[in-house]
Amino acid sequence: PWDIDLRRAAIPARLWIGSVDQNVPRSAARRLASRLPYCELVEVNGAGHMWIADNYHAVLAWTASHAYDASQRH
Repeated sequence: PWDIDLRRAAIPARLWIGSVDQNVPRSAARRLASRLPYCELVEVNGAGHMWIADNYHAVLAWTASHAYDASQRH
């Protein structure tokens, strides 16, 4: 649906989805993750669409550990 080539993404990505999410099909998450070359898909076992409420710490920790230093761009 987006007019961008996801294969050109050159940074690490992680996509989380609850294993019992009723709003987003796991197949859609898998398809999106497969189109991003450096993407890891994490299925949160037993979690639904609001998985983040109990797992925000994991998201923040991963984001902090993969933060891109903008000064490296030049």
